[in-house]
Amino acid sequence: MKTTKLFLAAVTAGLFLLTACGGGTSDATKNAVASFDSAWSTFGTTAMAWNDSIKNCIASCETSCKSMMDECSKTCDEKGKKACDSIMKSACGKDMEVLNGMLKQMEDAKPMMDSTAAKFASFKEKVNKGEMNDADAMKQLGEFQTQLSAAQMMAADMQTKYMECKANCTKNMESCMTTCKEMMGDKKEVKK
Repeated sequence: MKTTKLFLAAVTAGLFLLTACGGGTSDATKNAVASFDSAWSTFGTTAMAWNDSIKNCIASCETSCKSMMDECSKTCDEKGKKACDSIMKSACGKDMEVLNGMLKQMEDAKPMMDSTAAKFASFKEKVNKGEMNDADAMKQLGEFQTQLSAAQMMAADMQTKYMECKANCTKNMESCMTTCKEMMGDKKEVKK
């Protein structure tokens, strides 16, 4: 009986000390994790939409370039066709390289993002169950925030490249049409 009382007293004292020494996760830490979870989810959704936008842009550029070359072939003389071909292959080819490079960068980043998402889900579960103390939870949350910040910076850089590439592609197509029209004008003047 004495051993049981002593054991119960030791367990009670241990639980008291564990609670008093900051065991578990505070509501403030849980709220910080929930806030990060929202930012992480938003970024993930944005990244998937971004990946789709790049794929759509590549498809649109391929279709537009082909259409432009078909039009040029029908309306331009050989000199015009060569000029358009040069513009489309060099300038538009560079634009396509940039877009394909961004798509590859996104696809290369996906396994890391999936892995981080799985680790965060496990971390969040531990925090919500109170299985981590605040210091450890905030340290890990800081590491996740660093990863999210790096991914956001990569996305911002890609957004800038994407907008430049899209503007260049439009400019290149306009240049090709102008060249083709000029060649048609030269052709008409020669026929007069």
